[in-house]
Amino acid sequence: MYGLVSFLGLLGYLLYRPKYQYGEKAKNVEFVIPSTADNKTLNSLRETVQQLHRKFSEYTIWVVVDEGNHVSLDGATLVTVPENFPGKRCKGRALEYFRQNYVTTDKWYVFLDDDSIPADDIFLFEIPYYEQRGYVAANGILIPRKGRSALSFILDHLRYWDDIFLFRLTTGALKSPIIGLHGELLIVQGSVLRQVPFSTSSLVEDFVFAQVLIKHGYKTWQSKTLVSIKSPNNLKDFFKQRARWIKGIITELHRCRPISWFLITFRVVGGIGSSIVFIPLWFIFPMVTPLATFGWFGTVYYLSSYIYGIIKEGDFKYFLLLPIMGIFEPISVLYTWRTAGFTMIDKNP
Repeated sequence: MYGLVSFLGLLGYLLYRPKYQYGEKAKNVEFVIPSTADNKTLNSLRETVQQLHRKFSEYTIWVVVDEGNHVSLDGATLVTVPENFPGKRCKGRALEYFRQNYVTTDKWYVFLDDDSIPADDIFLFEIPYYEQRGYVAANGILIPRKGRSALSFILDHLRYWDDIFLFRLTTGALKSPIIGLHGELLIVQGSVLRQVPFSTSSLVEDFVFAQVLIKHGYKTWQSKTLVSIKSPNNLKDFFKQRARWIKGIITELHRCRPISWFLITFRVVGGIGSSIVFIPLWFIFPMVTPLATFGWFGTVYYLSSYIYGIIKEGDFKYFLLLPIMGIFEPISVLYTWRTAGFTMIDKNP
């Protein structure tokens, strides 16, 4: 199951390349960063705002925080979500407040997390090209940067692999965010934002937003721009982060179209079943049928992402952990029962 979905992702990698035209750079663009701006995120938030202000000084940068937060940030305009605004205290609530009160139809909005930094400005040259052709939203390609945990940094490279393969197939080649969108470098046209709300109660507001775009038949593209994301500082935060995503997506599956449900279920269930935890099944169901080809492909898929991460880390002792690295993502399922709300991990350097 996992190998089949990974193989489909390879088709996306081979079939899709984003397009853009130099000389026509979008000017009607604003950046938006929802953040708790607390002791777990403030340093990363300041780093992100500083980098954005340096690279995109001519553009407006909004930072959206909850009422009572008096953070000061040079180069950014602060938006405060009032206490009486409906919804749970989560990222979706902050985005929805901003959407209702600040979004205009004539602009494009680039949403970032408080630790996500665009590596280039190619997306600004893509926007005019795709806007002329009726596209309304896009995602960048996530690339991890190291936090305080080398192992989390290595494991996070599976997200990079997923972006250049499976998300490239759906968001890019198929022009539809079938398996969701990232909140990091989420580019959306203002006129569409005025029509499509963010969920104020979901653990995965970007996933829910993607399903609404699909429902309305909006077209998306995958940007060539890399966006640097900070990997979790420890394995506990790694598990908590993944658990929130898994629980949130499972909770929202009933809203999905059949093709979305198929790909997501195969990916999640297949990934868990492929882990070393289920090694006895390898002997009960030996890989001797034609379908075994997909099993081997899935193995190569996840191992190659971790090998790439180890090379980027530069500490080759982690090659010794390769046989069991596939177990860490499935272990996150055990944390889902402890995930009651929007859990914030430590993102500070």
